[in-house]
Amino acid sequence: MAFAAVAAAGAVVRQVTLLLRRRRERAQRELPVAWNVALRDPIWSRASDAATVIAWGSGACAVVAAFGFVGVAVGMAATFGLLTFGMARVMGGWEARALTFTSDGLRVHFRRAELLVRWDNIDGVELTGAKHHLVEITVRSAEAVLASVHPRTARTLRQATYRLADRDGPIARIMFSDWTAGLAAATLARAIRDGAARGDRAATN
Repeated sequence: MAFAAVAAAGAVVRQVTLLLRRRRERAQRELPVAWNVALRDPIWSRASDAATVIAWGSGACAVVAAFGFVGVAVGMAATFGLLTFGMARVMGGWEARALTFTSDGLRVHFRRAELLVRWDNIDGVELTGAKHHLVEITVRSAEAVLASVHPRTARTLRQATYRLADRDGPIARIMFSDWTAGLAAATLARAIRDGAARGDRAATN
């Protein structure tokens, strides 16, 4: 019974966050993205993925418990909880925690470091993935991005190098998932294109 209640609660949270994200996405279509401010994904939005795991995991545990295997269900619940926590810790260290649009370029903030992708270093921006929920930035010089890492330590360089893992000589690609910095993928791609265009205009003046 407890597992079913947790599954239901997770499903409700998931649906509420999806509804809020849709409303936020519609609002973002009409408004420009703020500059010189660190943009972050709201806590309620970050809860969406965790709620999905909780709903599915608790639902599976409820089915197992209904057949009388309560001990197995408890073990499954503990495993789901540890996996959810572990994935959040690992991904939190490598994914962008915030983005700042500046006159120099797009500043990407990680847990312990940040890097700068200059506007004149951006060669293209595309929406990729099955549902176009990923933003792919092609940069002309990976070395220029790595040179901007601050603070510059072995650990932060590993973080930045991981972000530039898809390299082809000097060219590299940086991927951002949907709702990075609280922005829908389409909004983020549009904002980066606008920033690169603004940078090109500034360079020619």
